[in-house]
Amino acid sequence: MTFEHALKRSHAELKNILMTERRKAALNMHPHIVKVRQNAQHLKDDYAQTTKTFENRLLLHD
Repeated sequence: MTFEHALKRSHAELKNILMTERRKAALNMHPHIVKVRQNAQHLKDDYAQTTKTFENRLLLHD
């Protein structure tokens, strides 16, 4: 493989990686993905709150 060929090939690979990253970034901003992430965060928050409330009730009854 000549130097020029290797250079062209690595340039093409870098371009591919860049496009893949752009697609990933665009997908992460997709409304459905954003919504799922928000729902997951709400569930985590609710779980944390419920656990805290439950622990507080247990402490009150000791």
